Parts: sequence; C-alpha cells; structure tokens
Amino acid sequence: MVKVYSPPEGMETALLESHGGTLVLCHIQPGASRTELSGWHGAPPRLKIRIHAPPQEGQANEELRRFLAEILGVKFSAVEIKRGEKSRQKDVWVPLPLEEVLGRLANKRSGLSNPRDDL
Repeated sequence: MVKVYSPPEGMETALLESHGGTLVLCHIQPGASRTELSGWHGAPPRLKIRIHAPPQEGQANEELRRFLAEILGVKFSAVEIKRGEKSRQKDVWVPLPLEEVLGRLANKRSGLSNPRDDL
C-alpha cells in the first residue's frame, strides 16, 4: 500500500510512503558543476537534484544513490532506483519512514523555497 504524506511547505507529492520505506520522487540534472539539492521541478513538484557525474554508463544513477545515502544516513546498497533508470524523472526508494526522510531532507535543504513558489 502506498500512503501519501502531507508534510509542511507543499512537499506532499515529492515523498510517498511505500513498502516499509519511502519513495523520493526526483528530477535529476546530470553533468552539473557539483552534486546538491537544488529546488523543485515540475507540477506536481519533484525534488530537483543536480548531479556532477555525466549521464553515461549509469554514473549519474550511482552518484544519485550515493548522495541520497549520505544525506539520509543509510547504506548505499539500501538505496534503490525503482523507476527511471534512463530518465531524469526517478523514483528512489529508501528504507526509512517518511517522517524521518522529511526531517533529514529538511536539515539539508535550508535554501530551498516552497515548491508552490517555483511553479
């Protein structure tokens, strides 16, 4: 069962509770100058993550998994790309409760505005 959580600041569709963990809905920008959280993309909003690695031979996917593992405090092997291996739109599963993912992202995204403001 998938349960949508409604956190503050309009992030309601970027995180979904799923199968004992959380799906983080992302839009990836590979080939960036550095890897970082950078805002919101689209409607409904997805978390935009700039990735330094190029989109070749899975390099950007690997760096995305490594980056999310680091900021969420989980093992690299626990982060799974469930959908979008060859797309900029990716659904990434992490083995943490949704509320915990939200809290850890909130600590890392201090400069991000409300997704509704970026639309």
